[in-house]
Amino acid sequence: MRNLILVFVTLVFVHASASGIPAFAKEAPDAKKPEESRYVKNEIMVEFQDGVTEQQVARIIGENGCEITSFIKQLNIYRLKIPKDKLVPAMVNVFKKDTRVKWVEPVYVPELM
Repeated sequence: MRNLILVFVTLVFVHASASGIPAFAKEAPDAKKPEESRYVKNEIMVEFQDGVTEQQVARIIGENGCEITSFIKQLNIYRLKIPKDKLVPAMVNVFKKDTRVKWVEPVYVPELM
């Protein structure tokens, strides 16, 4: 199931990148560190454990200074904007430590070969 989710999410972002949607456009290679160019700055994707209520989700997201930018209802995946003063890897670690979180990942930008 996780592989299906990752394939779906990758296809969505490949399409968005190829369409030239600014939120998915990469900056010039010298504008970011190489490891940062592989994911969207200030965004993560999170899936919460079964049984976590919408109110709990809203509280967890708010307590961490994040905002919901989109929600894939069929997959129960939230795309979150993180605070500008926080780094993606640090926020991934914050959410990973929360037992109510099933998984969390940066929003990876696929590179076309």
